[in-house]
Amino acid sequence: MRKAFVVLAAAMLVFSASAAMAEMKIGVVYGPEVMQVSEAFKKANSELKNKLSPLESESQKAQDEFKKLKDDYDNKSVALTQQAKADKETELKVKYQKVVEIQQRAQQLMQSEQKRLFEPLNALASQVVAEYGAKNGYTLILEGTQTTHYVADSINITKDVIAEIDSAYKAGRMPAAGSTGDAAPAKSKKK
Repeated sequence: MRKAFVVLAAAMLVFSASAAMAEMKIGVVYGPEVMQVSEAFKKANSELKNKLSPLESESQKAQDEFKKLKDDYDNKSVALTQQAKADKETELKVKYQKVVEIQQRAQQLMQSEQKRLFEPLNALASQVVAEYGAKNGYTLILEGTQTTHYVADSINITKDVIAEIDSAYKAGRMPAAGSTGDAAPAKSKKK
């Protein structure tokens, strides 16, 4: 009798778990694909590249000048007097400091521009995913990652989310400055 009860309880547990799973609707969104395919993110990447381009050119020019000066010093240092060597070494240090300063400015500019351009887009993407999930009855939407081994095409909603992000972006629906875009969890409908 006890054995029959255990088997019956196990069967009920499996049945109830499968019934609960049948009600779940899960979606997966791949963030890197969103960033590569979305027109909104492409535009931000292009703007970032254009903003950094002059500093990258300036940095490359300074690096080339430093390399040329260093090569010249290396080739002629044996024939130089102590004073001439010291002067060349000072000149090399100044050129090197210029290279470092340009690279630091480029890094700071890149960080501030990434924040300015991508924080609102990331907030918009989060908002769109939450709205899409609520509108389409999703119980759970996950971000696909490199460690995700398999996702059925039927739950990969990346393309739909990209279309929604681009539509919202074109409509000017950007979150307020400083907003994380995290929407409140969708309330489940009681039946």
